[in-house]
Amino acid sequence: MTQIGELVNLTRILTAINNFEGIDLYGANNYNYYYGPIFRNTKIVNNIPVLTFNSIDQYILMELTIPDNGFVNNVNFLNITPYFYSYQNIDVFASIDKSIEFFKPKLNPGDTIKVVFTSSKTIGTYFENLGYLVSKIPAKYINQSTFNFLIRVGNLDGTYDPGSFVTKSKLILDTFVSSEQLVPYDVIDIVSTFPLPLSSKYVYNGNTQLLNTLLNHYDKVKTTYLTSGYIEIPTYLYLQNIPNPPVKYAFQSFYDAISVNPYIQMQANNTGESYFNSELINLNNYTGSNIVVVAVNQNHYGYGIYSNIQIYNKSGLGVIPNGSYFTSPNIPVISDPSYPYVDEKSSEYLKYPLINTQTFNVNDLLAQGIQEIYIVERVGYNPINFSHSDNYQIPKLSIFVSTS
Repeated sequence: MTQIGELVNLTRILTAINNFEGIDLYGANNYNYYYGPIFRNTKIVNNIPVLTFNSIDQYILMELTIPDNGFVNNVNFLNITPYFYSYQNIDVFASIDKSIEFFKPKLNPGDTIKVVFTSSKTIGTYFENLGYLVSKIPAKYINQSTFNFLIRVGNLDGTYDPGSFVTKSKLILDTFVSSEQLVPYDVIDIVSTFPLPLSSKYVYNGNTQLLNTLLNHYDKVKTTYLTSGYIEIPTYLYLQNIPNPPVKYAFQSFYDAISVNPYIQMQANNTGESYFNSELINLNNYTGSNIVVVAVNQNHYGYGIYSNIQIYNKSGLGVIPNGSYFTSPNIPVISDPSYPYVDEKSSEYLKYPLINTQTFNVNDLLAQGIQEIYIVERVGYNPINFSHSDNYQIPKLSIFVSTS
């Protein structure tokens, strides 16, 4: 039976994930607005709309029309990521396919984005021939999982309200009628299309000498702290520190989330970004100290288009005051002629240093009622996710604590 759905504004998804306890959690990107689908048979779990597919002949069609110049003049990226919210009644909130990005061609007012979400290769091919992008769902798991997807609408300061965007949308849950047996998407159909690891752009353009100089500069900054009475707090690829015993690869997808016992809860990861994180830091262990966060400008270093740091309060998982900041220039708005890149001669590009250092006084944080924090670095839109390479590293954030 055909169901007409709508997109629900999940802006500030922090309000949705603060119910989760007992595992390392990270809030949403502070510069995004979020939308999710809701239908008649949708259930709301921890404020997240989820639904169950009963068979592979069910699918979702979504059409989004870019509304006006106000949208392209304020929005700096748009992407769509599918998830299994739960698997075998355990919340994982982990991506099942790569995020769909809209960098090329650049979006203009009146453009319509058409996406089909399906667990059948037959259905995917049919709608692909009609101009739809295909978001794949692994058929093997649909009867044991609840499904949702997120639409991210990024803006430079988190204040633009893209509400009119959803009024120009079409959302249908339907059943595909076919005389032939439907071919399912299996895991290899999906995993084989995941982004491959990329190194710095300087590796690909042959300028490794410059890259080595930049990396040596970062090493020297870290050494300065280590020889000046500071200790270093470990940082990890996304959720690498969660399992016991630890694993050597980052947890970047649903298939990773269920590769350990108990399953990992991933918190709506964006496959267009890579994440690096601290452990839970108990500030009571560092009274009288300063916490110093050191991070490279990932754009200047050539590893990503943008990078930012966000520090979350364990209580409620909100970003602490002054705990959200960019370490490289943000993606410009869609209407910018250089989109999605920042003009390297512009003042916006030049105002970000090669290395960003921020100091937080522990006593000041404790005085604000902040007891425990997580520190997260996001590196955006360099497809280095889904890498299980043991030796693949980019210069991720470093965290130091003064000892005197």
